[in-house]
Amino acid sequence: MNTDVVVTEPPGPIDNKRICQMKNGVPTVIMNSDYAQISEDMWQLLYSIYGGGPELLLKPGAVQAQSYAGRKADDASDAKPEPIADK
Repeated sequence: MNTDVVVTEPPGPIDNKRICQMKNGVPTVIMNSDYAQISEDMWQLLYSIYGGGPELLLKPGAVQAQSYAGRKADDASDAKPEPIADK
């Protein structure tokens, strides 16, 4: 049985800058960038631990994302946007 312990530094803050660009003041996902879609609960957990950003939302079937701050409370969309994180 291997008893060696490997200690590594935490990964640091989330950095989505490489996968987003600003369009009309809203961060959007760069087409064909390398990212994974995660649930809002998972995003909140990771964000609470590591911080960083920017926060992005990807609507199902959409290519673009929007920030949580840019989301309107009266959004009539039935589809729940999902946060995304850089892989």
